[in-house]
Amino acid sequence: MMTITILVLAWTLLWAWLHPPTPLHSGNDLYEQLTVARHLVDGDGFQCDIAYPLSATFPFAARLPQPLIHRPPGFSLLLTTTVMASDDPARIIEAVRILQLFLLGGIAWIGALALGRRDRFEAMVLWLLLLMVNPLLDMGARWGHVEVAVALVLMIIWTHTGQGTMRFGLIDGLLAGMVALLRLELFWLPWLWFGARAIRRGQLDRRWIMAALTIWVLMMTPWTVRNWKVTGDPFFSLQSHAEHRKDTAALAGVSPYLTMDPESLTTTLLRDPVPILRKTARGLLYQVDHLRRWLPWPLLLAGLVAVLAGRRRRRHQQGDRDSDSLRFHLLLSGFSLGLCALLYAPLSHDPRHMLPMLPILSLELVHAAVLMARSISRSAVSRWSALAVLTILLVVLVPARMPGWEKVRQEAIDNHPRILRAVQEARDLPPGPILVDQAAVLWYSGRAGMIKPPSEEDTSKLRNLMIDLRDAPVVTVPLDQLN
Repeated sequence: MMTITILVLAWTLLWAWLHPPTPLHSGNDLYEQLTVARHLVDGDGFQCDIAYPLSATFPFAARLPQPLIHRPPGFSLLLTTTVMASDDPARIIEAVRILQLFLLGGIAWIGALALGRRDRFEAMVLWLLLLMVNPLLDMGARWGHVEVAVALVLMIIWTHTGQGTMRFGLIDGLLAGMVALLRLELFWLPWLWFGARAIRRGQLDRRWIMAALTIWVLMMTPWTVRNWKVTGDPFFSLQSHAEHRKDTAALAGVSPYLTMDPESLTTTLLRDPVPILRKTARGLLYQVDHLRRWLPWPLLLAGLVAVLAGRRRRRHQQGDRDSDSLRFHLLLSGFSLGLCALLYAPLSHDPRHMLPMLPILSLELVHAAVLMARSISRSAVSRWSALAVLTILLVVLVPARMPGWEKVRQEAIDNHPRILRAVQEARDLPPGPILVDQAAVLWYSGRAGMIKPPSEEDTSKLRNLMIDLRDAPVVTVPLDQLN
């Protein structure tokens, strides 16, 4: 274990060196989470300084700052550790980077230990190299996305080898609760894995069920009660009234949040289901097409070969326990990824939603590739030669690449000077909420405010609707004028 710990520590430091910090996107979700964390540290509860016009239509969100109604509480609670480190918003962003490095190191350490238990040192080395150059992980960690924290908890669940006892039930329920408090829409994923493992073992201990469900319910109850008291709905989420309307001809990008016309998914489906069905189909095709952009295609091919080979061996009643275990984990991880793609297809097609599955799926695929290399020759020289060939193939010749991420990262770098000038303008204004077009301005200036609607008509309507915005000044960042 000590050797693996030292290796992972060196890997984390090297990752930090190869992926230096860059300015965040001006509309990054992290800004909202950080404002909530700042209110928590100040003792104000779950309040958010960054609001959207859509939320103003709900009476319980008619004042600024607003109650947190569009995200679960887990990541904001975690971010309190960074807010307590400084009063300077820029330094807090630096502290978030350090937090993300700890999360990355945790993912690498848990995965490396799992491969070490399987006696797959070559797979460990290759897997860490792949994570080092993976563009999706780079995007998530450098921009402080919650998905990195979710990936760590899921990795712990995935590699957890405990049996179905009460003690392990408490641990599993705790981990499942952490996933739900970080990304509520993924609450089902740990339970899918628990059930699949129980079926494979052929038993499900009642003590485990009671312990796991009890701790999970205890963790979820405070937040659902709080939501019920604030909104009248224990499962209220602002996204449920807008996210499915994104990327359509009528409402593209974030524009559903800039309107004052909330509509639930059920209402939209009853009114006109065709756009949602089309968007779902496009989303599934998009994720299939972009899979190769964050996972090298030879790895996907190796996984497919391993699954088919395992099926053939099983048909002839051959094969060893390790091959059967690998096939099970490949099928379960691939099935889980497919369900995640289906879940997000009618909502958002952002690749970042697949990030929680990245370390797990890549770990199993690398394991499959190394097992195939071992089957060719078991000599040490041949094994390490095969590792060198795989490394050159997957890291150098056909690496995963996300040109879109590279483009928006450069745009954030180019736009940052304009953001800073707008921040100074906001700081010089009299106290009180303001209207802005970029969330970064609110975070760096330390003010509460509303993202401005695109039309003056909607802006006037918003001012009449919210008393805090009647005389609120406007701070804009003309990013489109940058070269």
